[in-house]
This record gives sequence, C-alpha cells and structure tokens, in this order.
Amino acid sequence: METGNSNFVRHTYKVSKDLKSYTVYQIEEVNQSKNLLTDLIRIEPFLNMTKATNFNKYFRLKNQSSWLKSDLITGLKPTSSKGLFYGDCSKIGAIGNKEKSFLLFYFKPYSDTLIIDVFKDFYPYNNHLLQSLLKGFKNALKLTIKQQKRGVVQAPLLFN
Repeated sequence: METGNSNFVRHTYKVSKDLKSYTVYQIEEVNQSKNLLTDLIRIEPFLNMTKATNFNKYFRLKNQSSWLKSDLITGLKPTSSKGLFYGDCSKIGAIGNKEKSFLLFYFKPYSDTLIIDVFKDFYPYNNHLLQSLLKGFKNALKLTIKQQKRGVVQAPLLFN
C-alpha cells in the first residue's frame, strides 16, 4: 500500500470474549515491529458521552487494572467497504506516539479475526490522502482474496 514515507505495524487479534455489550480481543501476531497496542483490546458501543459523531463503536486498550480505567483510543469510523473502519490516536504516548496517529481496523468476514494497522506518528490530514490509503487497502484486499481463491496465497491477509 502506498503511504509515502509512513510505515505501519500490523496487529492481528482473535476474539477471546464476545458479549452483547462488548468484544474482547487477544493479540495473536504483530508484523514488522514491536507491539504498539496492548495484548488485550476491546471493541465496545459508543455511549455518546462525548460530542464525537459518525461512529457506533469505540476502541479501548487494556492498559490499566480494569477496563473502565483503561484508555478509550478512538471511534471506529465506517468506510464504504464492509468490515473496514478507521480512526486515530490523538492521545500522545498512548501507543508510543509523539503525534496523532492513524489506525485502520479490518474485521475479517466469517472469522473471529480483527486486524489493526497502526500508522504511528502519521495521519492523513486531508480527504484525498485518506481516500488514497483506504483505496490501497481495499485493492490489496481484493488482490489477496483473488489469489486465495486460486490457491496462490494462503497465509498472508492483505498487504505487508
């Protein structure tokens, strides 16, 4: 995927607890670097406790002794592709970042897998760049699916 000079770190999670009110994920794999997130994360409903808009789910790191004390990082903003969301991490230091960072979330269909790509200290500050990143992700996804159907690629999902 074309991101200019920015690299990303891919985190792959599996569902460890799925309840009506939230889903907890356990880290399974981190590609290309060290874990920027936490071993446990949670996707939960957005309860309208801030003025934020355009999302229904929230991403929380497990970085304290309880989930309620742990950091809420970002809302999951939907895209035109099923299962693909994006957000940001504005809290400096939450993921080892010095600046606002971009996050892509992909819920793999028919699976309990969640992939989070973290673009540390990089954020697409205009809509053109954001759309370009999303398009690159979608194109890589389509290519991977085609290759998997032909039996060419079995393990990697999307781009690395």
